[in-house]
Amino acid sequence: MGRLEEERAWRRSEISALKSHLVQAQNKSENSPLSRSLRRAYVAMIYAHWEGYVKAALGYYVEFLKRRRIPLRNATDGIASAHVNRLVRSIESGSESAREDLIGIVRGRNVRVSRLSIADVIDKSANLRYERLCEAFHCLGLEIDSFSTKRELINRKLCDTRNTIAHGKHLTVASDDVELIDTFVRNSMDNVMTLISNAAINESFLDK
Repeated sequence: MGRLEEERAWRRSEISALKSHLVQAQNKSENSPLSRSLRRAYVAMIYAHWEGYVKAALGYYVEFLKRRRIPLRNATDGIASAHVNRLVRSIESGSESAREDLIGIVRGRNVRVSRLSIADVIDKSANLRYERLCEAFHCLGLEIDSFSTKRELINRKLCDTRNTIAHGKHLTVASDDVELIDTFVRNSMDNVMTLISNAAINESFLDK
């Protein structure tokens, strides 16, 4: 919980700092070159914090799961599948210990979840679109319901807008869209922290 809070705190601080400058500029003139530039910069930065926080938080949860060393037979299907996929890739790279673990699984030994990596859960180099968020949450047994109505906001308002800006293309960002994105990202960081904390407390990683 502490690491999740620390990760959220510095990101919220940076978001608030830039938002303050944006509000000051818009109070003087909403359509000034400065206001338009700050809105574009704000969307690019807040997307970075959306993707950065979610992936960091999921990474902390994966580390927690590895420390728990859950018996694979007791893990949820998503976690078990990700662990086995990691073993297969490790075997392809020549890992003898991974081969022994996989044989142990086949023979019913008490193999534990110890090799899982964040890379087995989500592509850290890819944009965090709604579909990737769902895949990662499903893999780790996290509830996705709080994001179920946010597909268009995540994919179009947040990801597509950020990509257009990041690729150097012209795009005018409306102040209403900034507020919509701002509210979503701030709330999402809170939601993700709560979901992961509850999953750890309630042992949602176990196949019950």
